Amino acid sequence: VSISNKICIDAEKNFNPLPIANAFTPNSDGLNDFYLPVQVPVSEYKMYIFNKLGKLIFVSEDISLGWDGYYKGKITEDTYFYKIEFNNNDKLIVQTGKFVLLK
Repeated sequence: VSISNKICIDAEKNFNPLPIANAFTPNSDGLNDFYLPVQVPVSEYKMYIFNKLGKLIFVSEDISLGWDGYYKGKITEDTYFYKIEFNNNDKLIVQTGKFVLLK
């Protein structure tokens, strides 16, 4: 008996239409130092980052500018939440999720 683990993904039905990591490491090593999605052509982009208490700690209106992990002058290892709003082919997309900041 053979079982395949091959998966086909339809981009139109993908859970996260804008690919984004579930963790990042702002340690200045040049790898994953900023939290931001894969840069694809979208319009009216806005990303919000919230701490686990729901406090808004970062906003970006440029898909190429991500969060560096600093809030009130320090980096705190924890779980955070994001909300991304963007327009794709004249359709408003709202994407939410959580991620981990690792020091």
